[in-house]
Amino acid sequence: MMYFKLLDLSEHNGTYFYGVTRKRADQGLVDGIQVRGSIGMREDKLVDVHVAGIRDVVERPHGLYHYFTTAQKWMDQADAFSRVADRVGFRLRHWLDLEMIGNKPGVNFQADVLNWLAVVGKRFGHMPIIYTGPSFISTYLKLPDFALFDICIANYKVAAPYVPLPLSPDWLIWQYGQADGVFYGANKYLSKTVDVNVARELPLV
Repeated sequence: MMYFKLLDLSEHNGTYFYGVTRKRADQGLVDGIQVRGSIGMREDKLVDVHVAGIRDVVERPHGLYHYFTTAQKWMDQADAFSRVADRVGFRLRHWLDLEMIGNKPGVNFQADVLNWLAVVGKRFGHMPIIYTGPSFISTYLKLPDFALFDICIANYKVAAPYVPLPLSPDWLIWQYGQADGVFYGANKYLSKTVDVNVARELPLV
């Protein structure tokens, strides 16, 4: 099976030497890049810089993702993310990043996540992809409704990723590590912390 190779970037990666990223893309190491658009209700500090570099230099499709927080209302987060997406544009499907850092999922958490996915999906005409790890799925994503969504599964140091029920084991994207021993152009960490992913298909909108 042919896999597509994706990076995902946020302000934590710092700025990039986008010419280096373009060289890696020309070598077949980068087919698309996902950029964090927002976290909670604020924009990622480097979303405009990353999108401009990808669009003007790397010349590969980019998408956006949102880091969901339990500290703000889901609708406010959907609105914040939508403003970024409307401004910078996108060619790949959106991701919703679900993690424990900074979060305290309560009784309404699953409903809030499903509402965010539904509203953003309707606004932009495509179903967002859920990004998370196996333990988070097992603990917090128990409703059968989540089986309707494609998954980007973060599962490191394994021969094949594990996706617990109720999500489909037929993952769309697998985040398998960081940097892959390759310098992708990160200025801050020399790419040591850039996440690398493989996709069964390029998730174009």
